[in-house]
Amino acid sequence: MIGLNDGVANNPPGVNPGSNAPSNWVLLCHTVKGKPVSSLWQHLSPGIPLKVGQHVTGPRVGANGEAIPGTGTLLALTGNTGNSTGPHLHLATMKGCAAPTVAGNNSAAAWSRYNYLNKPETLVWEPSKIWRRPVVNARDLMIAYKSQGRSVAVKNLRKAAGAKSRSTKANKSFRTLVKKLKVSINYSNHSSRPSKRFLKALANRTQDLGVS
Repeated sequence: MIGLNDGVANNPPGVNPGSNAPSNWVLLCHTVKGKPVSSLWQHLSPGIPLKVGQHVTGPRVGANGEAIPGTGTLLALTGNTGNSTGPHLHLATMKGCAAPTVAGNNSAAAWSRYNYLNKPETLVWEPSKIWRRPVVNARDLMIAYKSQGRSVAVKNLRKAAGAKSRSTKANKSFRTLVKKLKVSINYSNHSSRPSKRFLKALANRTQDLGVS
């Protein structure tokens, strides 16, 4: 483990302090096919149980090829710190590893964690190459939406979803996804607009929302 930042409190739901707000993060160094690769895990909850220079291990894999829950090193808990309006994990993988120094945002390792932004050629994998297609519990999503329905973030999301995109490709991709979702749950109306009734039907089951 070559770098981390800790001690930043989670943001209140729907509140984003801005792009320069500090966050909690962990930066790891791996050896992949004999070459160093670093991975950034960001927007974590405070209380990271690690120290710079510590050796961490991944989970053990069972006979079925699946990771065994509870094995391996716990890096941190998902959080809502920094430029974030809700709990999520920001993961990036880059070629090369900075030397481990000290914790905080001002070490060489800390500065290297954003290499992929100004040097795209250093990216190793897109997140979709690391994670399987995520499964989203639509019922829990609906509960969260209702509880935070008056937040600025939700209002902005609803406004953006209803507005015409500057990109016709983005509009087309979104409407295609809605149609696929309707077909997947046998919803009677296969139009590309997500009505309130459809969202309620979707909330009655766990769905793979097709994020790849």
